[in-house]
Amino acid sequence: MMIHYSSNEQRWTISNTSATYIVGLRDNKCHHLGYIPNAFTEQMEEWIKPQKEFQPESEVHVNYGSRVHHHGARWLGCNASSRAEYQSHTIEELEESQILTITSLDSVSGLVINNHYTIYTNSPALVRSVTLRNIANLPIDIQHLGSFSIYGMPFFTAEPPGKEIIIHSFPTSWCWEGQTQSMTAEEAGLFHKNSLGSWHIESTGSWSSKEYMPFFVIEQKALGIFWCVQIEHSGSWRFEISGTGVSENGLYMQGGLGNYANAHWMKRLLPGEEFSSPKISLACTQGTIDNAFNAMHQHRAQVLIQRSINDRSFPVIFNEWISTEGKVREETVHAHLDALDGLGVEVYAIDAGWYFPFVKEIDCSLWYLYAGDWEPDAGRFPSGITKTVERIKQKGMIAGIWLEIEVAGTESRAYYDYEQLFMKTDYGVLEDNTRRFLYFGYAETRAYATAVVEKLIKAGFGYFKIDYNNDLGLGCMNAGISLGHGLVEHVRGYYGWLDSMRNKYPEVIFENCSSGGNRLDYGMLARSDLASITDQADWFRLSRVFYGVSKYIHPSQMGNWSVVKPDISVKELVFRLTNSMLGRMHLSGLIEQLASEMKEIVAQAIQFYKKWRDILNDVSVYHHTEDVSLQQLDGWLILQMNNATNTKLCVGAWRLADKQNCRTVKITGIDPSKLYKVTSFPESVEKIISGKLWADQFSIELESEFSSVIYGIEQIRKADEV
Repeated sequence: MMIHYSSNEQRWTISNTSATYIVGLRDNKCHHLGYIPNAFTEQMEEWIKPQKEFQPESEVHVNYGSRVHHHGARWLGCNASSRAEYQSHTIEELEESQILTITSLDSVSGLVINNHYTIYTNSPALVRSVTLRNIANLPIDIQHLGSFSIYGMPFFTAEPPGKEIIIHSFPTSWCWEGQTQSMTAEEAGLFHKNSLGSWHIESTGSWSSKEYMPFFVIEQKALGIFWCVQIEHSGSWRFEISGTGVSENGLYMQGGLGNYANAHWMKRLLPGEEFSSPKISLACTQGTIDNAFNAMHQHRAQVLIQRSINDRSFPVIFNEWISTEGKVREETVHAHLDALDGLGVEVYAIDAGWYFPFVKEIDCSLWYLYAGDWEPDAGRFPSGITKTVERIKQKGMIAGIWLEIEVAGTESRAYYDYEQLFMKTDYGVLEDNTRRFLYFGYAETRAYATAVVEKLIKAGFGYFKIDYNNDLGLGCMNAGISLGHGLVEHVRGYYGWLDSMRNKYPEVIFENCSSGGNRLDYGMLARSDLASITDQADWFRLSRVFYGVSKYIHPSQMGNWSVVKPDISVKELVFRLTNSMLGRMHLSGLIEQLASEMKEIVAQAIQFYKKWRDILNDVSVYHHTEDVSLQQLDGWLILQMNNATNTKLCVGAWRLADKQNCRTVKITGIDPSKLYKVTSFPESVEKIISGKLWADQFSIELESEFSSVIYGIEQIRKADEV
C-alpha cells in the first residue's frame, strides 16, 4: 500500500494491491481524477489530460445556499465543496494502515472540509469519510454531506455510458432478501451530457435495508472494471449516480447520509464544533462481478468484522423459537436439551417470550407488546433462569437469549416507567405500531441497556440475539434541529453502547436481527458476530435467499435457519439442512419430536459442517448459476466457497423447480496437478479424484426437484506422487 503526494503534478496517489485512487489539485481546489484497477495506471495519465471539468471529492451544502450547477434531482455543485480551497494535507502511518487527510476551507462560510482516505495492508478496499469543522463565529447549517464522490465513468473510451455502464443494485424486503437488479445507465435514465437525470436511492428510517441494500456495484462492461460502494450507516442513507450534466466527462456517483430534502437531516454546526460523515468502503477490481464481491468480502473479514472469542469457531446454533413460538418455559428448554444431546449443537438460544407471564389470559403471539420488561418470568422458570442456564452449560452449550433492547411495548412496565429515555418529536413521545423507542444518544439510556445485559451475563448467558422489529421513521427531535439528525445521534450512541459491551465482554457473542434482514448494514455488522439474514419461512426458498445475500454479506455472518419437523421426507430434511450449511448453521424446529433416523441425519449434517466451516475465515464465493426467481424458483443454484489458498472448497447445489437432473460447472481454483479428496452430504462416501479430470467441468446430478447436495473438496497432494 502507498499514499504519495507529487508537488510537481499537484496530485495524490493512493494505491493498494488492487487499485489506484487519484486526487488532483487545480486552481487550489481538490478534485477527483479517477479510481482504477492497477493494470490501467499507465493509461490513466493520457486519460486525465483532455478532461475539462473536474469535480470535488465530496459534496457539501450549507446554509440553504445556491448551487453552482443546474442540478435537478442531483446533489451536484453544492456550495461549500465547490468554493473550498486546499489548505494542507497529512499522511498518518499506522501499523496496518495509512490515512490521508486533505484539508480544504470554504472561506465564505468558515467551514473546514477534511476528506479522509484509509488503505490497509491486508485489504483491497479504500475507506472514505469526511469531517467538517466550523471555524467561523456563527453556526453553519449543513443540509447535505456526502462521504465520497467518484467521477469519470466510463474510463478509457469515447463511447457514451448508456450501454457501457451497468448498475447492479440489491433490492430487498422483509422475507424476500437476496434480490439482484441490473440495468444499463440508459435504462436508468442516465446520459453522458446535457442531462439532469439521476438514479438515486433514498433510504429513510432506522431499517437501513428495508428496500435496498446499502451496497452497489457499478460495472464498466467492455473492460471488466467494477466499483463497489458499501455505505456503513444504520439510519437514513442515500446513493446517487448521474452525469455531470454539461461536459462529456461521463458519469459520477456519490453517497452518504440521507440529506435534508429526503431524510429531514440537517446539522447545525456550532463554532468550534466538528461532525463526521459515515464511513464508506470502496473497492475497484477487474475481472468478473464475483471478483468484486470477493474484494469486499476480504475487506469485511480483515478490517470490519470484530469477532467475539467464542464465535471464532463459528458454533452451531439451536434457536427454540419455531418449537415454542413464545411459549418457552423451563420444561420446553429441558426437552430440547435432551433431544439435542449428542448432536453437536454448541449454542442454545432462548427466543422471545421469556419475560412475560405464561398464563391462559395472555396470548403468547403478542410477545412484542411486552418487550421492554427484561426480567425472566418466574412462572415460566420456577427454578430460576440461572438453573436453566446451568442445565444448558452442562450439555456443553453456550446459553443464548433474545432481546429487543431498543423498544418498549404497550403492555410493558418500561413503556410507562422510562418516558424520559424515549425518542420524542415536537408532538410528544415517538410511537409506532405499539412500540416506543429508546434514544441511545442519552448516557442514561446506555446505562439502562448496560444494566439489562450485564444482569443476564451474570446469570450465565453468553450469546445475545438482539432483534429490532420496527422502523421508527425519519427520526426524533432529541438532538434538536431536525428529525434526521436525532436518528443519526441515536445510531451513533447505539454503536458506542455496542462497542462498550463488546470491549468489556469479548467472549460474548452478539447476533444482529431486524425482523430478519432489515438492518443488514456494515455499521451494525461491524459490531456483530453474525446476523439473521431473513424471516423467510418457506424452506424451499431459503437456499435462494442465501444465494443472493452471499453477494454482499460475508458468509461467516450469514445466519440462515434450518427448521426441522417430524412429518417431512428425508429429501426435504436434507434440503432444509443444506440451506444453512455454507454460512452460519442455525437449527430450529421440533427437534424433540424427530425420529432417531432423522436425528442421525441432523447429526451427520452438523458433523459435515464442522469439518468444513473453517473455510469461512477467509472465504471467496463463486456464483455458478444465474439468479432464479424468488417466487417461481425455476432453475438450479450452484454456489462455491473457497478458502484463501484454494486448498479447501465447498460446492452447494440446489435443484429447484427444474426438469434437468444434471448440471455441469467449472470449479474455480482447481489445480490439475493435484489430487483432491471429495466428500458430500447427504452421501458420506469419500473419493480421491485427480484435478486434471475435472478442472474444466464438474457434473452434479440430483434425481428429483427440490433436492440438494453439498460437496467438500480438499487438496491432498500432487497427482504424480501417487
